[in-house]
Amino acid sequence: MCEYCGCHQNPFLGQLMDEHDKLSSLGDSAVRALEQGDVDVAMADLAQFTALLKAHNDIEERGIFAAMRELGEFVELIDELAADHVDLHARLDGFSSPPPLDELTVLLADLADHVEKENRGVFPFAYSGFSTTEWVIVEHAHR
Repeated sequence: MCEYCGCHQNPFLGQLMDEHDKLSSLGDSAVRALEQGDVDVAMADLAQFTALLKAHNDIEERGIFAAMRELGEFVELIDELAADHVDLHARLDGFSSPPPLDELTVLLADLADHVEKENRGVFPFAYSGFSTTEWVIVEHAHR
């Protein structure tokens, strides 16, 4: 986990960062289970992963992404990250049961790149640059 700017101390950003870690753990567990031929465990992990990712992305889009757009800051990046959300969900929905290990591995690598952009770019900006107005938007999304 990134700790260079202190944004994890913010309860909203901390929640999102913790969820990033949980998604990574669930994805890694699903890969290990598939490698060991334990399809039931892999599918259970992927079900949790998918549910968490959907809820997480919804909060990001209604909260921090909406606030960034309201400010007019990094709008192209926010649009790219929102498109990533759509792509990740479409790929997950298109997986067979069980998913091909190579496709799952690529999806998780793409998610890691996505998370890096949020953890090292979007969240630190929000932490230092949001006013009360933007935090109200974020707070409403987290309710």
